[in-house]
Amino acid sequence: MVKAKVSMNPLNLPKKRLFENSASIWKRILAYLIDMMLINIIIIDRFKDHFNELSSLDFTQIITFVNTNQELIAQIATIEAVISVLILFYFIIFEYKFERTPGKMIMKLFVKDKTKKKAQLTFQQVFIRSIFKIPFSIFGLLMFVDVVHYMFRKERLGDKLANTIVTEVIST
Repeated sequence: MVKAKVSMNPLNLPKKRLFENSASIWKRILAYLIDMMLINIIIIDRFKDHFNELSSLDFTQIITFVNTNQELIAQIATIEAVISVLILFYFIIFEYKFERTPGKMIMKLFVKDKTKKKAQLTFQQVFIRSIFKIPFSIFGLLMFVDVVHYMFRKERLGDKLANTIVTEVIST
């Protein structure tokens, strides 16, 4: 005796369809802010003790303090370089391994190869994208250029150079 398969869905509704779309600027900004909050907690807070002396001074006192403590400039530059490298590692590791950072995970965003020829992003693509996200040192200038490029082209310069796109999956 052959039994017919009984559908557990009495309404026989169609399955949800999934669409992959370019992510909105607001979701991308929010994802970046979430990442920066995590970076602040995980990385930057570890170095706050090195800046306690400067935090209570006003601008002119800081200038005087720095001029009289030349070794402090080298120490600050070293700390800034270490923080920048750690931030770079944060973005590279998450985007290379998972195609998204924790901020993008929360916002349900993905980084994909724009040509869709590669299943996974290359290290070079992830590195190029990530270098534009470091807010310190010379990289702060790259961040500014990236924002200006987005305003005119509706595409991050880092995405364009890396040939990537940030997407979100929308279900209907």
